[in-house]
Amino acid sequence: MPMKSTGDAVNEVLAGRVQGVTSSLIGITGYKADPRIKILAYTGEKRSKFMPDLPTVAEAGVPGYKFDSRIGVLAPSTMPKAEAEKLNAAINKVMAEPAVQERLNRLGVESGAMSVDQFQQLLRADYDAAGILVKASGARIE
Repeated sequence: MPMKSTGDAVNEVLAGRVQGVTSSLIGITGYKADPRIKILAYTGEKRSKFMPDLPTVAEAGVPGYKFDSRIGVLAPSTMPKAEAEKLNAAINKVMAEPAVQERLNRLGVESGAMSVDQFQQLLRADYDAAGILVKASGARIE
């Protein structure tokens, strides 16, 4: 069932109308100490540095499972590559600032610099993997 926010989804769990929620760490970290919620597993390939005691889904019993969320900056495909690379360099410079890293860490965001090509390849791989899952599930847009 789609929800507008993680808060809405967690409220549905607390009300007993939904059995579980999949969320980014940004959305769920605030519930870490809430005794009414049990965080079961992390969907990334390796454990999060922000919740190192939390097993991954693969470690919890679903071998090969991994699903990472992405935060990135997208631009129209018509943007010249030189401009995209210049923008990417500026963003990576800001992201490396200690104050930015501190803020991201407080939110539970693991960040890393990538080139334009690396990010495009990562998004393509995610898209392809999601496509395989959608086809295997038989899901359709109605």
